[in-house]
Amino acid sequence: MFEPTEDVRLIKLAQIDEGRGQLLSLGATDLPFFPKRLFIVRNVPAESLRGGHAHKENEQLLICLRGAVTVRFVAAGQRGEVRLANTTHGPHLRAGVWAEQFYETGDSELLVLASMPYDPDSYILQTHAME
Repeated sequence: MFEPTEDVRLIKLAQIDEGRGQLLSLGATDLPFFPKRLFIVRNVPAESLRGGHAHKENEQLLICLRGAVTVRFVAAGQRGEVRLANTTHGPHLRAGVWAEQFYETGDSELLVLASMPYDPDSYILQTHAME
């Protein structure tokens, strides 16, 4: 179940439906930060976990492009999750939010917008049991 918090909230993408298809848009004024890195996670085996960490300074916006991914998180001691099965919204995770992603299907693709460049020293790897 997803309950927005100060540290985790959903960002909605603008959606335009037309006869030739659908356009989803996320403008600079819609973003909670200016992305300094973008990456796509794909080809993850079905029913696999990724993530399992937080970031000291980095914020992220997660958007499921294909398939289904459940994002589980711990923010300020509160546990939550949000299932992403389309591209109309994505969770914004502030720095310090511990998260893992459960890839429900093998064709899932997750777009991640990050506020900081990659830095291996920025990870917080403490374990949170997600029950």
